[in-house]
Order: sequence, then C-alpha cells, then structure tokens
Amino acid sequence: MLIAQNLSKHYPSAQGWIKSLDEMDLEVKAGEFLAIRGHSGSGKTTLLLTLGAMLRPSSGRVVFEGQDMYQCSSQQRAAWRAEQIGFVFQMFHLMPYLSVLDNLCLHGRAKAGSTQRADTLLDTLNLKHRVNHLPHQLSAGERQRVAMARAMMASPKLILADEPTGNLDPRHATEVCEHLRKFRDSGGTVILVTHGELASSFADRTIFLEQGRLLETVEGHAQTAP
Repeated sequence: MLIAQNLSKHYPSAQGWIKSLDEMDLEVKAGEFLAIRGHSGSGKTTLLLTLGAMLRPSSGRVVFEGQDMYQCSSQQRAAWRAEQIGFVFQMFHLMPYLSVLDNLCLHGRAKAGSTQRADTLLDTLNLKHRVNHLPHQLSAGERQRVAMARAMMASPKLILADEPTGNLDPRHATEVCEHLRKFRDSGGTVILVTHGELASSFADRTIFLEQGRLLETVEGHAQTAP
C-alpha cells in the first residue's frame, strides 16, 4: 500500500546538516497496524509527515498504491490527503468554539450524509452524549476520541497518528489504541508513532528508529478486536 524508498530528510543548522531521516526503506501493507517507536529526535514525526505527503523529503520516494506522491503537485497532494488519510495528533487540534458535532462536520457539512456519518462515529466511539459539548467541556480522553472520529469522517484508507496517547492516562491511552485496532480490523491501515510501549501490544509490527535510521523490526501479536 505504502512504500518509502531511500528516504532522507536533512535540515541545515549552525553545526552543519542534521539528518532527520537517513536513507530509510519501509513498506506498509494494506490492513496493517504499524507502530513506530523511538526516543525524541529519532525521526518518528518527520517520517510520519513525509509518509503523509506533508513534508517533502530531501531525497527518496513515497509511493502510495503505485503513485509517487512527491511527483504530484501540492494541490494534488492536499486532495489526496483529504480523501485517503485521517490524521490524529497528540494535542487534538479541535476548534475550541465549535461543538463536538461541528468539529466533525467542519470540512464536510456540505457533503450529503455528513451529519449521519458523524452520528455513527460518535456512537461507535461512545461520544453521543457529548455531541453538543465544546472541547473544553471534555476530558482529554474524550477529546482524543473526537479527534479520532474527525480523522475517520472521510472513511480514509489510512490513519496516521502522532503520539495520540501522549497526553492520556493509561486507561484512556488503552482505549484509543483499541479504537485504532478496530479501525484496522474493519479494513483500514494505521501508522502510529510513539515513544511508549503500549501501542506495540496492539500493533501487527513495531519498528524502532534511532537518528533517522531503522534499527529493528519486531513482529507483534495484536489480537482481533471483539
């Protein structure tokens, strides 16, 4: 589904060039839950943004279902992201003055069925009782579930999650991973970056990064969600 070939990203600094990604090769299968782990500065977020066609690499290719994403225009990449990818971030990035429902429908209210789709997702994520609440009236776990529902609004093939459990307690972090696994079980693909261990127990495979290089791959034993 997604292939990175000889992927590098370099940034200039006063001390010279910093290699955030260093000639990395990676393949992600459709229907896979992949966890990417590493310490701060290991290149995890750079890799995620590059795979998501948001950050042009210094060299190498990112190919999604046969299409080289960085051979497309910025407008084509933006349209592709809107249709194919859902993003989940550590800081939620909800609109503070909009209700839960309106946060989900913000980019799709004009689309037929968007409210019905939002209702279905909120029910699935146990948020129907929060539909008219503002983000500041929600717990951190609820806000992250709203962010996940928003990511799923366009029925994407792929969810990219950047430290989605970083601001959550263990119970809510586990809940988020369970919902991501259910998305995988329904046919979606998940790539999650984290510095913690929890996601590995839900992932089909975990890769470890250090200084922009792939150090190790561990096959997981994720269970199918009930």
